[in-house]
Amino acid sequence: MFDLRAFNNWIKAVLINKYCKLRNGDLHMIYDLPSGYNSNLLHVLDIGSGHVQGYNKWSANPVKYLVAVDISAESLEEYRTRWKKDHTYTLKSVAMNASSPDLYSAVEHTFYDIVSSQLCMHYMFDSQKNVNNLLLNSLENLLVGGYLLLTIPDSLTIVKKIRELGERKGDYYVYGNDFFSMRFRNREFERANGCYGLEYGFYLEEAIGERDTVTGEIKYVN
Repeated sequence: MFDLRAFNNWIKAVLINKYCKLRNGDLHMIYDLPSGYNSNLLHVLDIGSGHVQGYNKWSANPVKYLVAVDISAESLEEYRTRWKKDHTYTLKSVAMNASSPDLYSAVEHTFYDIVSSQLCMHYMFDSQKNVNNLLLNSLENLLVGGYLLLTIPDSLTIVKKIRELGERKGDYYVYGNDFFSMRFRNREFERANGCYGLEYGFYLEEAIGERDTVTGEIKYVN
């Protein structure tokens, strides 16, 4: 389990590191800074910033100002606690759903070199309106030449697994192992709403949802 989470974090870190370096180099050219001049220039909007792992990824890069947005105020407090220990950039935290139409005014800062949303965009697919709001909140804040960094679960693989290996348990089809589980009420989906509103439950040990230590019963997050 640790290895899988480390692998996921490594992928996100590689993505962030690559585009932070590219954008910071572009800004040095735009501002015509002297060769060898070292400065943190990036302004970042991190949507779904999550726990303290997010801090480690950004602190290793030339970030000057970062807005961390997450629906969980508790996660943001953990983030800020870690940031206070040895911060390398200015931090603003906003406890809000990233699909809220009020996000643009809540961040109080309108221009970003990088907008990042790592493994949280799929939560917005309960409706087309929420997806559109998330993209609007992201792109309205993105500077010309900036980067929008997104990672999202592979829906084709998820549906393939639940159709081929999902076991019927009560009202649900369930697929998983000792460390994770996902459940669907159906294995075939209405086409009327396209890719929107296809709800499923997910559990990941020590990360998402809960498992009763006595009964083994899982409390899923939809």
